[in-house]
Amino acid sequence: MAKKVNAQNNYVKLGMILVVVILVTLISANLYTNARTRRVENGYLTTRVSSIEFKELENVLLEFSGDMFLYISYTGNPDIHTLDVGLRRILRTNELTDQFVYLNMRSQMSDNPNYLADLNEILGLETGQIRVLPAILYYRDNELFEVMDSYRSLLRPSDFSHLLDKFEIISR
Repeated sequence: MAKKVNAQNNYVKLGMILVVVILVTLISANLYTNARTRRVENGYLTTRVSSIEFKELENVLLEFSGDMFLYISYTGNPDIHTLDVGLRRILRTNELTDQFVYLNMRSQMSDNPNYLADLNEILGLETGQIRVLPAILYYRDNELFEVMDSYRSLLRPSDFSHLLDKFEIISR
């Protein structure tokens, strides 16, 4: 009889351990998912480079001097978050963080269906217009030299590296 009670206690203990392990696993997975979503929603570059609002764009363009990059993107997309991480690595390696300005278009995308037309108008882009975000614009002494957007495929960090090489901004 004592063996039967002892065996039942062991099964109860095993069941409780399994329930605790399952609960801990579910809670951990939920915390990880929430943290990842929060990271993607907030954007990676927003706190690491100069960030501007859409309404400030015209004034900021007047202040560009030397080699400047305007990165136009939005938050909330895991693929773009990965791109942002890669761009940050290139910026930090080549000490270009001060020459990089980030414009988050997320609110304009949700509020204005003609956000790209408005953006192209403010930027003065008649040819070489931005068709799909994210995009990187390269300015030298307040003159636009290059427009790269994600029309053919999502920009990659290597695309930015090629831009830096093309205009001999960095030396390898």
